[in-house]
Amino acid sequence: MICRVVTEGITDQMILRALLAPHVPEEHYSITAAGGFSPAISLARTLLLKGRYYVALAVDSDSIEEPEIQRRTRITEQLMGPFEGNRYRIFIAIPTVESWLFLDPKVTAAIVGKSAPPAVAKNAPTHPKQMLKWVLRHRYGRDNLPALQQLLNEIDLPPLGKRHPLSDLIAFILSTAATSSITGPSVR
Repeated sequence: MICRVVTEGITDQMILRALLAPHVPEEHYSITAAGGFSPAISLARTLLLKGRYYVALAVDSDSIEEPEIQRRTRITEQLMGPFEGNRYRIFIAIPTVESWLFLDPKVTAAIVGKSAPPAVAKNAPTHPKQMLKWVLRHRYGRDNLPALQQLLNEIDLPPLGKRHPLSDLIAFILSTAATSSITGPSVR
């Protein structure tokens, strides 16, 4: 059974594809960039209502503050609503999916390189989008999608698969692959 991974944007889609590729066979999942938080929720619900998919919803908390993370998690859970059969999981990236690139110190060092001032590298976990833009500008002279793809192709990403929450996403996708079928829409 295929798992549909739904995320907010194209950058998230590219990062997730690169992070999942070493750990999950491509035939077990697809990744769709929905175009924002609300469209991601809408697409995930639509896929669940069709009844033929498992869904992994990977969205940003857009904060590192615990009360805001809890609020975003609660809102996401409420908007998704109940579906039978454990057919979906929500993965909240704190603060953004880009932060998953910086889960492992060795991978972070490979991404950031020696040219980054320590203060810049220290901000990677809390300001991953800004850190990634800085890296792309300094490595490739531009911060666009082709530069991001080049970076993702050059960096050894498999160690990140052992880190939470990426390890949980991998486990969910692999568990859905072992399921042979889903029967019809099942909304509670």
